[in-house]
Formats: sequence, structure tokens, C-alpha cells
Amino acid sequence: FRRVKPGEEIPPRPKELDAWAADTATGTMAGMVYGVMRARAAEARAFDPEMADIVRRRNLWMRSVHEATMGGVRFGSFVAVFSAVQLGSQSYRGDIRDMWNTVAAGAITAGGARLGPPR
Repeated sequence: FRRVKPGEEIPPRPKELDAWAADTATGTMAGMVYGVMRARAAEARAFDPEMADIVRRRNLWMRSVHEATMGGVRFGSFVAVFSAVQLGSQSYRGDIRDMWNTVAAGAITAGGARLGPPR
């Protein structure tokens, strides 16, 4: 990396950065969808017929927003680390795309996830 002086042409972004951003955004969206589905399932199991309809809707809304946010953060961060390790391994090995990049990414990401704080 080097500093770009005023008036100089800005170099293009690396293709790895674009791939990483796309993978991370997709993983975050998938985590959000999973979180909402999880909230809906939990609400169906915890159905209380004596609860007012407006209160039940509010609880569902709050649970859905919370689960969507947390699911997006959890899954999105997992995918971001996996994608970064996979692309870094590919770049380090001379742009070779094979299964060993995925194996390394899976091993490092899973190992790192087990070192994280418990839920």
C-alpha cells in the first residue's frame, strides 16, 4: 500500500476485496433470515392464548428484530472470517483455487469459533 497524492489516479480495488464483501453481505443476510425464522418458531412454541393480540404481535416484532440482528452478526462474522481466510490462502498460494483453500478456511474459522465466548 502507498499513499495516493492529490491529483493522482486512484488504483482499482483488489478483486479479493470485492469477493470478500459480497460473501460477507450474503452471509449477513442469510443470518438475518435465519434469525427471523428462529424467532417465528420460538413464538409459535410459546403461544399463550390468554395474551392480548397486540402484546403478542409486539413480542413477535421485538423477538424478530433481535434474532435478525444477532443472527446476522453471528453468521455474517463467521462467513467474513471464512471468506477472508479462503481468499488469503488462495492469494498466498499464487492464485491457486482448489479444495485446500476451503479446508484451511474451515479449520481456522471453526477453531476460532470454538475459542469465542460461549452463548
